Amino acid sequence: MKASHLRARYRRIMVFFTLVTLNFILWEIILSRIGFRGLAARTRAKRYRKVAARFRVLAIQMGGVIDQGGQFFILRLDVLPVEITQELAGLQDEVPPEKFRRHPSSGRD
Repeated sequence: MKASHLRARYRRIMVFFTLVTLNFILWEIILSRIGFRGLAARTRAKRYRKVAARFRVLAIQMGGVIDQGGQFFILRLDVLPVEITQELAGLQDEVPPEKFRRHPSSGRD
């Protein structure tokens, strides 16, 4: 994979997680402290499902490690909300298999 392609993938993943983090800070910390705790609580499940759906699409498109991370998160029912783990459950079936290219210096056929 070309270095420019890898950088674009990296940027896309970083932008996604930065926006998710900022969204969490806004809703769960800032708005909750200035009197919108009820609104944050009422919309939490819907917001979590949207984030998980966007992550699932990203993981399918990116494949590789990000997909493996999503599949790991499915198993962490003790850490993540149910809304997220239910949405990510589709990662086990939707991700296309990776095609591996044999490295020419491996010496194996």
